[in-house]
Amino acid sequence: MINSMYTFKYSQGEYKDLSIKEWLLTNKLGAYSMGTIAGSNTRKYHGLLVAAVSPPEKRMVLLAHLDIAVKIDHKMYELSTHQYVNTVHPMGYKYIESFQTGKTTSWLFNCNGVRFKKEIILAEDSNTVFVNLENLSEKNIEIYVKPLVEHKEYHSDFYKSDTYPSRFEVSGNVLEVKHHNVPLFVHFPSGECIIKNDWYYQFEYHRDLDRGLPYKGDLWNPIEWSFNLPAKSNKVICAATEKKTDIYKDFNKLSCIESKKASLEGGRSLHSLVDKLALASEKFVIECESRSSIIAGYPWFTDWGRDTMISLPGILLSTGKVNIAKKILISYAKQMKNGLIPNRFVDKGTEPEYNTVDGTLWYANAIYLTLMSEWEIGFAESMLNVLEEIYHWHHKGTKYNIKVDPEDGLITQGEIGVQLTWMDAKIGDNVITPRIGKPVEINGLWYNFLCIFAWLKEKLNLENESLIFEAEQVKMSFNRKFWYSSKEYYYDVVDSNEDRLHDSSLRPNQLIAMSLPFAVVNVEQAKCAMRSIEEKLFTSVGMRTLSPDDPKYKSRYKGALSDRDKSYHQGTVWPWLLGPYLSSCLKLCYKDEFVEGILLD
Repeated sequence: MINSMYTFKYSQGEYKDLSIKEWLLTNKLGAYSMGTIAGSNTRKYHGLLVAAVSPPEKRMVLLAHLDIAVKIDHKMYELSTHQYVNTVHPMGYKYIESFQTGKTTSWLFNCNGVRFKKEIILAEDSNTVFVNLENLSEKNIEIYVKPLVEHKEYHSDFYKSDTYPSRFEVSGNVLEVKHHNVPLFVHFPSGECIIKNDWYYQFEYHRDLDRGLPYKGDLWNPIEWSFNLPAKSNKVICAATEKKTDIYKDFNKLSCIESKKASLEGGRSLHSLVDKLALASEKFVIECESRSSIIAGYPWFTDWGRDTMISLPGILLSTGKVNIAKKILISYAKQMKNGLIPNRFVDKGTEPEYNTVDGTLWYANAIYLTLMSEWEIGFAESMLNVLEEIYHWHHKGTKYNIKVDPEDGLITQGEIGVQLTWMDAKIGDNVITPRIGKPVEINGLWYNFLCIFAWLKEKLNLENESLIFEAEQVKMSFNRKFWYSSKEYYYDVVDSNEDRLHDSSLRPNQLIAMSLPFAVVNVEQAKCAMRSIEEKLFTSVGMRTLSPDDPKYKSRYKGALSDRDKSYHQGTVWPWLLGPYLSSCLKLCYKDEFVEGILLD
């Protein structure tokens, strides 16, 4: 994904490069607009308006593309680009002079000296996208627009259907296409309409082909809309799931908000890595009626409990958005069941999935870091009640055999056919890395939880001696059981079956136990473990999920989805693990210059 400005000169073969660089705009509902610099949709997930029909779930691709052609001095220039089987047509990417994305996404086209700008702006709080077309030249030009539409759940495929759409109407300057009771309204400037009712066949989504997914699809073109665009002027097209009364009023209001944001940010250019990451992080935060949360990843995922809690400190606390962090933590408290926060939310009306042993413990970590960022007694007291509930259920025993083992105080968990840790790849009923028993990072998180619980009780002048004692017992059990003395690193899982066998796979999960605010590990042992980790797992872009010496190691993440799932946590490098690694380095007294060097590499 990109977040910068690019300037081009066309050369043969450039399409391939431009079609793999993707841009993304999102809003607070979980809706998005996404595509490539080239202009072609290379995934079935791409589209100008992918609406969150039941925010933030139930995304539907509605407006896949706007085919735009401009007529200048009686000559037509097709500015769109599509990938079909064995061909690219039209080749509008040849006219791209520059491209920029950030809070909006825009292309500058140069058609034989006549410059024309297309800008995409996604509304923050509704399923609405604006396409601003601006004539930067001294010549009047004519614009021809063909909307390519579909109504499909974003994971699904779309092909020609005699029953699509269930409703189609043009009234005034507004096109309405409705299907599955979901309307799409496309508002045009004053102009002329020609009914087309054409199907475009066999678009090729080559990024889906790379992932072993169905990679062909069709789109429907209901009309062609044409209008004049005078010199030095702009006109706006708006697509939304509701009919607008004044699109220019809405567009100007949105443009004013974006300009104000830029002004408040001091008009700084996004040259530093920190600035770029801060802007990119905003794309994942959602605040809608059902809940506030953080999207796990576009385009495939909605919000996941584990991912939300791991990313919350970086996305919100480090950027000063403490109030949003609190809203998210309170929102998840309302969704807690049997001492667990949801792992994954599904469609409205369906209970979330709770198959996570670590999400709730990461939740406690996020509570602690939020209170450390800004102490507020009311929030602290409400979160204490949440920690009480978590503590109670983990001792009582909750879903999926998640419970405290009274013999050693460690967390044990697991059920055949259920994935509970972040290494959660599953094919059918086969969990690739089941990790049943007592995983290393889970018990690092459990010790961290107990210390946080004790800390909060102390802050609120409540008795915490029993928690401190329990935490010390957990620490002793952890360092006695998890240390693999002959190899000098930590077991990945202990007591993994009735025979109490240990999994000695060298994995990066031990880094999590080392890196937490309250680290359970023995410092000298951790330093020894780091040598093995750095030798076998470290790369400059992330940590390998398994040592290359392990017979289960997969050196490539590629091929069909099932092949990728088999290698997902069996060697594949994950960038996010650099966070725990670098935090561990700082805790183990590595020099600051070393950490900075890795970050800048």
